[in-house]
Amino acid sequence: MSTPAALNADFDLTQLARVPLDPLHVGLWQRALAMCHGSPIWQSRKRSEAYEVLALAQVSRRLIVLGLDLRGPLRVHFRMRAPVPCLPDRQGELQIAPWAELGLCYAESALVEPQPGYNFICLLHPWHAWIPNVASPEFGQRLCLGPQLPAGTRLREIIFLTYQALTLASVQFNPFDPAGVMNAAAAEWYQRNPGKIPLRTEPFLAGVETMRSAPAAATPQTANA
Repeated sequence: MSTPAALNADFDLTQLARVPLDPLHVGLWQRALAMCHGSPIWQSRKRSEAYEVLALAQVSRRLIVLGLDLRGPLRVHFRMRAPVPCLPDRQGELQIAPWAELGLCYAESALVEPQPGYNFICLLHPWHAWIPNVASPEFGQRLCLGPQLPAGTRLREIIFLTYQALTLASVQFNPFDPAGVMNAAAAEWYQRNPGKIPLRTEPFLAGVETMRSAPAAATPQTANA
């Protein structure tokens, strides 16, 4: 994992597009751009979203981007440093995995149409996640981020919602509420074991180094402005 970049003390996540990428992330971005297809508007959005995801991986201590595909839907294969509760044995003890491996798929239709909350993220590892918002393994461990996400939701927002769901900072217990229960047994289990949540209260960007004045630098993003 690369060392997080030093940022302005007033940095916020709307500035990700201005973060200069290091050689590792520039390489990932440029290889993805070489196979970026679709309408001009869709290509432009995929370029900017991909850049922000790579910048977020660089400045945080949370993400490792394993793959980036811009040929059709925007697909990101990544690891997230976050505790993930698992229960392989319903009669056993809750286990906590330190990492999640995830697949994110963002279709062009998401730009203009609200999408169901389960349309974006699949938890690839660990298996047997024990989270009300994550479907059981036989249904592919799809992660639901809510009943519906607005049209044009940014990938960075999807990633933050994913972190909140995995750490149980944001969790839905009521299986009759459409806000995201994918595993009713897990929802009932946490109702009986409320002391297990949240797994962590640490913010997504905890530990990122800041500095008072970041050097001005051109970014690869400017080549596509």
